Amino acid sequence: MSDERTFTHAGRELVVRNLSKVFWPDDGLTKGDLIAYYETLAPTIVPHLHSRPFTMKRFPNGIEGKHFFQKNAPKHMPD
Repeated sequence: MSDERTFTHAGRELVVRNLSKVFWPDDGLTKGDLIAYYETLAPTIVPHLHSRPFTMKRFPNGIEGKHFFQKNAPKHMPD
Protein backbone atom coordinates (compact mmCIF):
# COMPACT_ATOMS: atom_id res chain seq x y z
CA MET A 1 0.00 0.00 0.00
CA SER A 2 1.36 3.40 -0.99
CA ASP A 3 1.73 6.10 1.63
CA GLU A 4 1.04 8.85 -0.86
CA ARG A 5 -1.74 9.88 -3.21
CA THR A 6 -1.88 12.26 -6.16
CA PHE A 7 -4.89 14.49 -6.74
CA THR A 8 -5.45 16.28 -10.05
CA HIS A 9 -7.78 19.23 -10.49
CA ALA A 10 -7.95 21.84 -13.25
CA GLY A 11 -4.70 20.58 -14.74
CA ARG A 12 -2.75 20.85 -11.47
CA GLU A 13 -1.37 18.00 -9.38
CA LEU A 14 -1.08 17.75 -5.62
CA VAL A 15 0.89 14.90 -4.06
CA VAL A 16 -0.08 14.14 -0.47
CA ARG A 17 2.42 12.02 1.45
CA ASN A 18 2.60 10.29 4.85
CA LEU A 19 -1.05 9.25 4.76
CA SER A 20 -0.50 6.76 7.60
CA LYS A 21 0.79 9.48 9.95
CA VAL A 22 -1.41 9.37 13.05
CA PHE A 23 -2.99 12.75 13.79
CA TRP A 24 -5.43 11.70 16.55
CA PRO A 25 -3.77 8.89 18.53
CA ASP A 26 -6.69 8.34 20.94
CA ASP A 27 -8.95 7.52 18.01
CA GLY A 28 -6.30 6.02 15.70
CA LEU A 29 -7.17 8.50 12.95
CA THR A 30 -4.56 9.33 10.34
CA LYS A 31 -3.74 12.02 7.84
CA GLY A 32 -5.29 9.73 5.22
CA ASP A 33 -8.53 9.61 7.23
CA LEU A 34 -8.60 13.42 7.34
CA ILE A 35 -8.01 13.63 3.58
CA ALA A 36 -10.87 11.17 2.98
CA TYR A 37 -13.15 13.28 5.21
CA TYR A 38 -12.22 16.46 3.32
CA GLU A 39 -12.79 14.66 0.03
CA THR A 40 -16.33 13.76 1.15
CA LEU A 41 -17.10 17.34 2.21
CA ALA A 42 -15.44 19.12 -0.72
CA PRO A 43 -18.35 19.20 -3.19
CA THR A 44 -20.53 20.92 -0.57
CA ILE A 45 -18.09 23.21 1.23
CA VAL A 46 -15.56 24.34 -1.41
CA PRO A 47 -18.01 26.58 -3.31
CA HIS A 48 -18.61 28.49 -0.05
CA LEU A 49 -14.88 28.97 0.61
CA HIS A 50 -14.14 30.73 -2.68
CA SER A 51 -12.80 34.29 -2.15
CA ARG A 52 -12.70 33.87 1.63
CA PRO A 53 -9.73 34.76 3.85
CA PHE A 54 -7.31 31.88 4.37
CA THR A 55 -6.36 30.88 7.92
CA MET A 56 -5.44 27.40 9.03
CA LYS A 57 -4.27 26.03 12.37
CA ARG A 58 -1.64 23.43 11.44
CA PHE A 59 -0.44 20.49 13.53
CA PRO A 60 2.47 19.02 11.52
CA ASN A 61 3.19 16.33 14.12
CA GLY A 62 -0.35 15.46 15.12
CA ILE A 63 -2.85 16.90 17.57
CA GLU A 64 -0.50 16.38 20.53
CA GLY A 65 2.42 18.21 18.87
CA LYS A 66 3.13 21.90 18.53
CA HIS A 67 0.91 23.91 16.22
CA PHE A 68 1.07 27.16 14.29
CA PHE A 69 -1.31 29.40 12.36
CA GLN A 70 -0.89 29.76 8.63
CA LYS A 71 -2.59 33.03 7.75
CA ASN A 72 -1.54 33.51 4.14
CA ALA A 73 -2.33 31.24 1.26
CA PRO A 74 0.83 29.88 -0.33
CA LYS A 75 1.72 31.39 -3.72
CA HIS A 76 1.26 28.01 -5.40
CA MET A 77 -2.34 27.70 -4.13
CA PRO A 78 -4.79 27.45 -7.04
CA ASP A 79 -7.42 30.13 -7.66
